[in-house]
Amino acid sequence: MADNVLLSILSRQENDGEKNETEMIAAAQHYIKNGRHYFCYDDDDGDGNIVRNVMRISDGRADVMRKSSKKIYMAFKSGEKSITSYPTPAGDMTMLISTEEVSVRPKAENFGAVIRYGLTLNNVYVGHITLDISAKPTQSFGSAFSGQ
Repeated sequence: MADNVLLSILSRQENDGEKNETEMIAAAQHYIKNGRHYFCYDDDDGDGNIVRNVMRISDGRADVMRKSSKKIYMAFKSGEKSITSYPTPAGDMTMLISTEEVSVRPKAENFGAVIRYGLTLNNVYVGHITLDISAKPTQSFGSAFSGQ
């Protein structure tokens, strides 16, 4: 059975001494299957379209699946590189993810994880990114993901 949580993904990006930080907070459902944490949540693609997301995390590995009019799959495995296609209005971009670390840091009833990676789009280095992911249980909202 899934638990309702408040999911926070804090993204810190560094490139050439410049630092940017953004945070996404969403109502999500969390469950554990075969030792992996799953988070299901919806967000916005920036154009007002709903994007369904599933994040699967365990020590050393994380997968992010995003589904709207297009599907995106991103794989993060400690010490490995992965290549995927990232659709944009201007056309698809080739995304190279060079994962340094994926670690889970559970705390009592809360969940915590860190993903550190380098990102290259169409052979142009974008920067070093750290994702701090946390989830806290809450009973104050309904289902964030219907599974449809």
